[in-house]
Amino acid sequence: MPPSTAAKLLLVHGLLFQSRGYTRGAVANAVPLFVPVNRALYALALGNFAVGTSAFTMAGLLNVLSADIGISVSAAGQLMTAYALAYALGSPFLTVATGKKARRWVVLFALALTLTGVLAMALAPNPAVLALARIVLACGAALFTPTAALIALTIAEPHRRVRALSLVIGGLTASQILGVPLGTFVGGALGWRWGVGLGAPVALAAMLMVWRSVPRDIPFHPPGLASFIGAFRDWRLCMVLALTLIATSGQNLVGVYVAPIITDYTGVGTRPLSVVLVMFGVAGLLGTLTGGLLTDRIGATRTLTVFLVLNIAGCLLIPLMGVSPWLATLVIMLWSFGAFGFNPAQQARVMARAPAALGGAAMSLNAAALYVGIGVGASAGGGLIAWRGTPVLAPTALVILVVGMAFLSFSERKFGRTGPGARP
Repeated sequence: MPPSTAAKLLLVHGLLFQSRGYTRGAVANAVPLFVPVNRALYALALGNFAVGTSAFTMAGLLNVLSADIGISVSAAGQLMTAYALAYALGSPFLTVATGKKARRWVVLFALALTLTGVLAMALAPNPAVLALARIVLACGAALFTPTAALIALTIAEPHRRVRALSLVIGGLTASQILGVPLGTFVGGALGWRWGVGLGAPVALAAMLMVWRSVPRDIPFHPPGLASFIGAFRDWRLCMVLALTLIATSGQNLVGVYVAPIITDYTGVGTRPLSVVLVMFGVAGLLGTLTGGLLTDRIGATRTLTVFLVLNIAGCLLIPLMGVSPWLATLVIMLWSFGAFGFNPAQQARVMARAPAALGGAAMSLNAAALYVGIGVGASAGGGLIAWRGTPVLAPTALVILVVGMAFLSFSERKFGRTGPGARP
């Protein structure tokens, strides 16, 4: 059987350990000291849940927030741009800057930044402070999520590492299914400040769990500055990363403004909207799982083509959402399924193209490209809403996604197809 996507990720990190003087045996031998492992993994998953809920609840409350603080929906969308760009720029820098610090202290510091950002958002007196709070929140997320993933890989027993990684990253997925819709519901009932503040008690609980359960001494060395420079010099890898930027820019013309789009087409209130967002999250989870399975079976390139086609189909159907709320729910679920299914296949493609020595840097840069794409999509979407309103978002996203498909076809013809376990 071909190696799974998660197994490839484990291979990348195993090679990274060896390049820094650690062996798999050394890590495995250290595991018995790291107890209890399951409790630590749940703590890290809860941290990701806090990060995801804090970051993306605002997307469901753009209408309420903009009305309350006296700005347009398009201007409120730029708060998502600030978050995305801060994440993209902060992730590589913070990874290198904290490389010599103990991993437990790094994730605690990251959660403290998240908690500070959430409280600052909830208490922000004006849009400028709100934007600054989003930047602080992004720095916490950019530091926490990749560090938590690598802690999971390190402390779990070798035969349980895939499940450990899935559990920790699953906290982000759970935030899309539970945290964001719940925050949207609370924000609609009590005000947007209560909705965005929902992440604060979760972040505090995660800090306490991390403090009590995550080991103090974890063998870990992140990629250094030289690895990032080497990744930028690899033009084949840069071509692969460019697809992340193109596709996520198009996807987030719709994704960031999904709540205003649903509201404008259907006229539903905040409470029904929260139900639709739950289904949006469920479809995203199914897309993520399906994307990973298809990548293992038919390869990254074909999987990317399938999900880009589904994403494009969703964009074509969005104008029909006004027919009924039920049809709107099905359309937005199709769109979400396609958008979320893209990510696992693209990550596998990045890992297949990256030289082993640059694996860690390549994954960090792929995350940065993803969040630059979110920022570009949010910024462009805000401008388009101010110009023509939400109906112009889906057609524009469709054009960009078609360009992404053409770019994928061109790059694969030039470099060769990326199948399961393929190397360039």
